[in-house]
Amino acid sequence: MTWLDFSGRKALRLCGDLVELTEKLKRRVDALELDYEALYDKVRSALQRVSKRAEVVEKAAQHDTPPESVTSANPPLNGSGAGLSEHQRQVQQQILRRRAGMQ
Repeated sequence: MTWLDFSGRKALRLCGDLVELTEKLKRRVDALELDYEALYDKVRSALQRVSKRAEVVEKAAQHDTPPESVTSANPPLNGSGAGLSEHQRQVQQQILRRRAGMQ
């Protein structure tokens, strides 16, 4: 065995290590690409929903009427019951009177 035989084996081993590392990096990049595509799809659909909602609000503002989907999805949180039906308001009043000890 000569000195060249040892360096040739070492070079082959290093080449094998480089190939293995390259394949590992390629798998990681592929996984990141899949993650990116999934995230991009989620963000795109969320932006489409926001855009559609803004469009509905803008159209309602042009007609000076609140859009049904916006008012029903976000009832007022001030406790006035403005977002409740007539029956729900009656029940709410009964509950409030009971809590106050008036009934």
